[in-house]
Amino acid sequence: MNPIDPACNCPVCKDGKFTRAHLHTIAGKEGAGCSLLTQHNIWHMMNLMTTMQQQIEAGSFPAFVKVFLEKQYPTPEQVPAWVVEALCAAGLGDLFSKQQRDKHGVHHLST
Repeated sequence: MNPIDPACNCPVCKDGKFTRAHLHTIAGKEGAGCSLLTQHNIWHMMNLMTTMQQQIEAGSFPAFVKVFLEKQYPTPEQVPAWVVEALCAAGLGDLFSKQQRDKHGVHHLST
């Protein structure tokens, strides 16, 4: 019986009071389930945004994005087109091979 994310320190995850199984059971039936999931998601997004800001300020944002993408999408083929397009438009086209950029039609946006 695990929390949503064992590494998360949000109020929903940190005490182990709410397990994934319990939240799955109540999510569609009780308002509290949706509220708890929302609380966890907002906590996660706030932490992600804080980390992104820190990485930008430290000048290491491209390296952070590379590691983030590798965790989210284990193989380059799994990276959705919209992610490639958005990151190329943001000047991070170097994170992708020419083949990936061309496949998604964003070779003109690469850096």
